[in-house]
Amino acid sequence: MKAYPARKHSVLVRQGMTERFLESLVLRPGFGRLYICSPWINLTRKAKGYLAHAVFRAEKRYKCAPELLVLTRPWQDANTLPESLESLRDLGATVFLHPRLHSKLYIREPGPEGGVLAAVVGSQNLTRSVNIELGIWINADSVLIHQLIRYFWEVTNYSEEV
Repeated sequence: MKAYPARKHSVLVRQGMTERFLESLVLRPGFGRLYICSPWINLTRKAKGYLAHAVFRAEKRYKCAPELLVLTRPWQDANTLPESLESLRDLGATVFLHPRLHSKLYIREPGPEGGVLAAVVGSQNLTRSVNIELGIWINADSVLIHQLIRYFWEVTNYSEEV
C-alpha cells in the first residue's frame, strides 16, 4: 500500500497508520492545519523528521506556519513536558490535555491554496506500535471529516491547554 491511499473515499489500514499519515504530509504537501488526537504520543526520529520537514515546506509555501493542534492525556510528571510533546511545541503546536482521552484521530486540512483533506480514525496511538492495529483512512469526505473536527473541538472544550 502506498503511503497515501488516494482516489478512494476510505481505505482500511491494518498497520502503520500514523506513520503513513505523517509521511503523507511530506509526499502530498498542502496542509494548513493538523489535528492530532492520541492519548499516548512518543514520536520516533523518523516521525519527527516527517513533521519538521512538512511544517518547513508548508511555511515556505504559504509564508505562514500551519496550525498544529494536539490533544493528548496528561503525563505522569506534571512538572516536565515529555520530549515528544516538546518537539511538537517546538514546531508551534498548541497542546490540550484531557485525562480520560482514549480516541485516536489524525486530520489534515488543506492550506490557503488548496490541498488534501484527509483523516485517519483507528486504534493506533502516535507511537511505535507492536500491537495489531486497525484504522480507516478517509479521503475527501468533507461531511464526515468536518464531523470529526467538531468532535476534536468538543473534547478540547473540556480539556486543559498547556
